[in-house]
Amino acid sequence: MENTELERLQARIEHLERRQRAGLLRWCLSLVAVGVLAFGVQQAASQNDILRVRGLEVIDASGNVRIGLNVQPDGTAEVLLSEAAGRGRMWLNVRSDGTPGIIIADASGRGRIWFVASPDRPSGLVMSDGLGRGRVWLNAFPDGTPGLVLVDNSGKVRFQAP
Repeated sequence: MENTELERLQARIEHLERRQRAGLLRWCLSLVAVGVLAFGVQQAASQNDILRVRGLEVIDASGNVRIGLNVQPDGTAEVLLSEAAGRGRMWLNVRSDGTPGIIIADASGRGRIWFVASPDRPSGLVMSDGLGRGRVWLNAFPDGTPGLVLVDNSGKVRFQAP
């Protein structure tokens, strides 16, 4: 045999040995992965289907809280939606007495629009000015009577029905 033929055979044997080692490594890694997955599936199957936490925050890429879910110390369940800067702009809540509500805030965080539904108190809509003063009140009383109140800058009622 010539020297070049031996070199080619030796190079081919080295190539086949490298492929065999790589194949053996892949096979071992596959066995490990199957073992880990089998253990993970067994662990997951033994877990509850419900995630229970006292609060949850969803953040954006900048780390600002954009959605918050929590229960306040007074028992009010709340969902908070925030703008990109992290300021709360909308709250959905249910108070501990069962009264649901929605608050929509302006860019400074002041509540501007409130929706409240109550079985024993007036349910309705309140719209406020930039200082947080209620200016328009639209109510439905428990007996079914509607109500409308308009308030001026000085806090004086300008219109009221009934």
